[in-house]
Amino acid sequence: MSERGSFGLGSITEFFEDLPDPRSEVNREHLLVDVIVISICGILAGADGPTGIAEWLRRHLKLPHGIPAKDTSRRVLPRLNPEAFQQCFASWLPSLVAAHKDAPGRLYMQNHGGWAESDGPGGPRPDIGVLRSDDHGKTWRSIAKGLPSDFGFPIVVHPHDPDVVYVMPLDPPTRSCPGNALAIWRSENGGSSWKKLAKGLPKKDSFFTVQRDGMDMDDLKSPALYFGTTTGQLWIGRDGGEEWGCLFDSLPSIHCVKVAVV
Repeated sequence: MSERGSFGLGSITEFFEDLPDPRSEVNREHLLVDVIVISICGILAGADGPTGIAEWLRRHLKLPHGIPAKDTSRRVLPRLNPEAFQQCFASWLPSLVAAHKDAPGRLYMQNHGGWAESDGPGGPRPDIGVLRSDDHGKTWRSIAKGLPSDFGFPIVVHPHDPDVVYVMPLDPPTRSCPGNALAIWRSENGGSSWKKLAKGLPKKDSFFTVQRDGMDMDDLKSPALYFGTTTGQLWIGRDGGEEWGCLFDSLPSIHCVKVAVV
């Protein structure tokens, strides 16, 4: 069976909610989980500290007393219980990637991407979008060749075949479907080549995003793929995404889709 990962901020916080807070309750303003998440995201983003990234994070975190100052992190982080933090961090890491039990060591990851032709300070970065590792994450290589974009959020592995993987490429500037035409892309050889799956999906005016937790797959003999959009549509792709139909088209914005067979 596949293991499907996620990288939403909600998925980070749930792994650190039980981390013991070393601070006294007196004059404690900021939630410990807010300080932890801001610090982790700041480090992953290459920020010098949490303040720069906090403006973006504040719409996802409670931050009842505003953005924690840099001094807050400097005071709090060194006082954390190292073993407890390591346990929380280690339990969170597997949720970042997609894997399959029949392919030990192989990991798939859909990073943000969209930097293949960047003219910014870091220059072009064509190797950070759709990725695969065959050594438990020690090294990664791009498998985005053949896709309309290496930018996106969800990635799902077929529950019965570790070589079959699904992504939904998005246009980096708009975070919507390339050419405004909705499509899921499937590889049947571990990312060496890709096939567009769009039968039954809209061919125009697809102005929405599918977020990182917004796509999932059941584990029936002939599994179906599901995804939800930020415009409130829930889609099902039967026979592994060969043919699509809209289950609901007027829901609130969908941020997470999880499938269970009962």
